[in-house]
Amino acid sequence: MNIVTNNLTIADLLMFFKKELFLSLNCHHIGTIQEFDPTDQTCRATINYKKTLYKDNGSGIREVYYEDYPVLVDAPAIILSGGGANLTFPIAPGDECLCIFNDRDIDNWFASGQTMENETGRMHSFTDGIVLVGLRSLAKKIGSYDTNHAQLAWGNAKLGVSETKVLVSNSIDTLNGLLQDLITQIKTLSEQCSQIKVTAVSGGPPTSMSGPPSNASDIAAVGTELSSIAGKLSALLE
Repeated sequence: MNIVTNNLTIADLLMFFKKELFLSLNCHHIGTIQEFDPTDQTCRATINYKKTLYKDNGSGIREVYYEDYPVLVDAPAIILSGGGANLTFPIAPGDECLCIFNDRDIDNWFASGQTMENETGRMHSFTDGIVLVGLRSLAKKIGSYDTNHAQLAWGNAKLGVSETKVLVSNSIDTLNGLLQDLITQIKTLSEQCSQIKVTAVSGGPPTSMSGPPSNASDIAAVGTELSSIAGKLSALLE
């Protein structure tokens, strides 16, 4: 509806009013983090597209032009938390996000956390933005998405949880692999200790070779317990 007409119908007027209402209503926008304040957990963010506006060129034709949205400032970031626990991420410039806009003024609530009257009569205002970080475009999609674990990953370090096991790993090792190697080495040491024999010397040349240590059975028991622990670790860790 780019042509301005003097013969508007009721349907035309309602359509123009509907479009004007939608253009003035802030609901949510896709954005990019420009700055994160870890003290207040607030963000500066830019919107990832431009406003499409029209102006009359003087001949009755409305020409399109584009304009940047304002920069979203001091927008609270949503931090996953509950019951005194929280899960934080190193939010950084360049992270894509979803900017959502509260129905009413958030100033008094954000400053105090209390239930009280609104500071202003703002509704669906760009001023009342809240940032949810984690939305991703195809250009920034997660590579090799893990469909077998609930995973926390940063670079090559990964912590994954499946229905029955936990995975702790980097690009080289897994925690389970390292623990199994350690237990194998301890078991080998235990077996060697249980077989120690010494040459008996009584004021002259060696006379005989001793038998196994008197606590050989205790040492063997340690090896058995280590085998049990190794099995339990394999059941817990990947």
